[in-house]
Amino acid sequence: MKNILIILFSLVLFSEAKSQTFMERGLLRAEGWFAPGVMLNQKATNFYIHGDLEYYIDRHISIRGDGFFFIGSSSDQKPFEFHHSWFSGAAWHFGKTSTESSGMADHFDPYIGFAPGLSITKSVQGVQILPGEFQSTKFNPLFSPYLGFNFYAQKIFHLFVEARYVGGTHFPDYAAPVSLSEIRFSFGLGWNLKTAGKRRQG
Repeated sequence: MKNILIILFSLVLFSEAKSQTFMERGLLRAEGWFAPGVMLNQKATNFYIHGDLEYYIDRHISIRGDGFFFIGSSSDQKPFEFHHSWFSGAAWHFGKTSTESSGMADHFDPYIGFAPGLSITKSVQGVQILPGEFQSTKFNPLFSPYLGFNFYAQKIFHLFVEARYVGGTHFPDYAAPVSLSEIRFSFGLGWNLKTAGKRRQG
């Protein structure tokens, strides 16, 4: 895993890194990558495919949607058969404006955000009502603060690292509630595209 991160970082850092401003109104970015999640109240690490789509309203504010597709768990006594989730929220991007920044500041994009969400979850601990029938699949409201950074060095590619907390509770019909508290990590290469030009200064 460490070698993969080094290779990804090298590809971005030593690629075409011209002095230009990436983070501005009209920037559209997306990613699809692997994301582990450590459950805080269960002895399990979940694994997801994480995809997001984000649009910058201006240099500091963006709106965003995320999806996590559950692909498995590290625990033999995993708490869920599946745990897919979706989020929609907004982020605040730190850093100077394009007229104030220069050099690496034009490429480094730290941010913090918040997103409510929804998951569809089936717990393993469902209670058998009839032979072969378990009533344990539910939609669960979620909330998720997150933080991370993007590093832009190409016109169409960037490196990203992110951590988020996911909070919520799964309520089976005939079993005790199951906490969904989890810390998820995402990292890898993303894609970006400018969809609008710079604003004219009056």
